[in-house]
Amino acid sequence: MLEKYKGIKNNYNKSCNSFHKNISKLDSAITEMQDNANRVLGEINTIDEVFDDIYVEFSEKTGILNKKDLIFLWTAVALQCLRWIMIPTLDEKTLAPDVSDRKDSGEEGKKDPKLDSRRLKEIPDNLYELPTAQEILDFPVPYDATEGTEFIWIPGLKKGEYAQLNGVNHHSATLGHDPIIGFVFGPMNIMTRSITFQNARLINPEEDSFDIEKGAFCLTMKVAREGGTQWITEFPPYSFSMMVADVIRSVSEDPDRLKNALEKHRAHMLSDKNTKKGLPIPFINPEKKQKMLNKNWNSKELEKIAKGAMNGIKVNYFWAEFISTCIEIIHSFMYNPEKDGDYNIYLVRTKRILAISSIIAESLNIVAVAAGVLVGVLSGVQPLTKKAVSHIDIGGYIHAIHQIAINSELQGNIRKEFLEEKLYERIVGDNYSFLYEGGGT
Repeated sequence: MLEKYKGIKNNYNKSCNSFHKNISKLDSAITEMQDNANRVLGEINTIDEVFDDIYVEFSEKTGILNKKDLIFLWTAVALQCLRWIMIPTLDEKTLAPDVSDRKDSGEEGKKDPKLDSRRLKEIPDNLYELPTAQEILDFPVPYDATEGTEFIWIPGLKKGEYAQLNGVNHHSATLGHDPIIGFVFGPMNIMTRSITFQNARLINPEEDSFDIEKGAFCLTMKVAREGGTQWITEFPPYSFSMMVADVIRSVSEDPDRLKNALEKHRAHMLSDKNTKKGLPIPFINPEKKQKMLNKNWNSKELEKIAKGAMNGIKVNYFWAEFISTCIEIIHSFMYNPEKDGDYNIYLVRTKRILAISSIIAESLNIVAVAAGVLVGVLSGVQPLTKKAVSHIDIGGYIHAIHQIAINSELQGNIRKEFLEEKLYERIVGDNYSFLYEGGGT
């Protein structure tokens, strides 16, 4: 009986000791949780500082001022610079007008089919009737008319107030001859036997004064015809809105008129494109158009530059991407988990190298091109100017913008993940000691 009592007492003492130990652990855990809660409250009260600390840590870990990254950075800069030096974007030959393949207007005009003057005289002209589908093909285009232009003022284009336009400057004056806008105005003029001038004003000679400082964007007038001769007339009065209404009416009467007008205009533009003056450069005012034509710069020369530039841009963009890809692959092979830490952070460093190297290389290109042009202009050495302009690295600029966009997107995503992870560590935490005691899970 005594032995049984002693056993019960020992068990009771053990239970009491275990209870006291557990109470002590619970008290310690509560104290730890209170301390942690106070710490979290402190972190929340200084949340701006917490964010700043995390961003500074992210910047330090993704910085590329270490030896390895700097070697990759300047290697990439050197290769990108070598690329735009070795591969010009533009062909120097296209940077000067080539008149060798231009033809006389009479010879080239054979491509624009129309009836001869004798047969045209047999067809009476009626300004109040719209031309038929066949007449659209047979008649000369109305925007070639120059007779009657003495009362039309276009600033900077005519030498005198009452001078007429002529074969040299009428391409610059009429919107029908614009290489781009002309495909809207040209067919409309053809379908309505009208002509549309750019930046033009109608002069009234009976008035003592008139405003010729600014021209309206478009002045539309009717074109009369007698045989193959055309002249501009004020009667009946005409306008752009009336022309649009007549075009709608003409198409509703016979849809083939629009098709024939487009074909007629296309044939005429091909006819004028290869003449000695050619078609003007689009989207500039008549005065500037004519100045460029007088210097043998026309839409065909611009087209040559554009075609050559597209090829140069593609080639430079391809090689810029190739260099970046090689740098990225090699830099990835150099990843060391012990020294470089998290791979996502390392990837940000890789993309930063590519973006910053592209920015440096393209900035150097801009400086080099600008310096070459400046020296060429000041010294009067035209070949130097052309050579500098030919190396403008448009493909490289596009590649640099692409790299900046990729770097910004990747860095934003990884910085967000980094921020979430660090906030969890600092605010929530998982460092309660009682969670790890006694082999707990």
